[in-house]
Amino acid sequence: MQRIGMMAHPGITTLFDAGETAGGLFMATEFVEGSSLADHLDAGLTWPITERVSLVAQIADALECARGQGVPHLHLRPSNVLIDADTTAKIRGFGIAGVQDALASQLGTDGGLAEWAAPERVAGLQGDGRADVFSLARLAQRILGDAIPPDRTATVADVFRTALAPDPSDRFESAGALKYALLLGLGLDEVEVRIAWESTREAGNVLAADRGGPGPHSAVGGDLTAMMLETPTHLAPGSSDDVETMMEGPAADDPDLTKPA
Repeated sequence: MQRIGMMAHPGITTLFDAGETAGGLFMATEFVEGSSLADHLDAGLTWPITERVSLVAQIADALECARGQGVPHLHLRPSNVLIDADTTAKIRGFGIAGVQDALASQLGTDGGLAEWAAPERVAGLQGDGRADVFSLARLAQRILGDAIPPDRTATVADVFRTALAPDPSDRFESAGALKYALLLGLGLDEVEVRIAWESTREAGNVLAADRGGPGPHSAVGGDLTAMMLETPTHLAPGSSDDVETMMEGPAADDPDLTKPA
């Protein structure tokens, strides 16, 4: 948690504090005003292909930053990706994989890993950054969906085949390598994707201003979100998402929650 608290990246929620509390463990992170990727997928994405690729690229860049500091996520799923008002993606949940694994073991479940996690993670192994490559590929498949141009479908399918290889040694070495393989497979370049994302952000900022709402990142000003990791007795079997109960705003009157990690 100390290493996670030192990570500074626009695509990673800042960790302010972590420790024990009555009945469980807690993580206090910055509050992000927005919706999870899970909510966006449930509602149905209607974004053009460049904006969808931008989202995948943002997630990949955040994972690359963490990998460079020796901190794989190992629990990447749509509910752990937040998208704020100006379409910036932020990953939360770094550091909880070990706790989730322990809870799943005590409950006799797979911790809800089957849909998004690499085979080695489902099998109970710790895994490494290549497990995040697998999970990112799963997310990318859902994010890109039917927006992939027909003439690029076969090429992109080859990229996903490599990223989703059962053996970690057969996958891309990193999330960054997967990102560039997807860009190449789609016939896009990073500049084009970045321009599309900036256009989306500008449009979102104009709408917010017209409505008298906040500008970009205005809600990420030191507010805290406490993610409570409850003890197994508070969990229903097979309901791993229940360990992530969000409490918006400063998590308590405890001044210790405002101290840096």
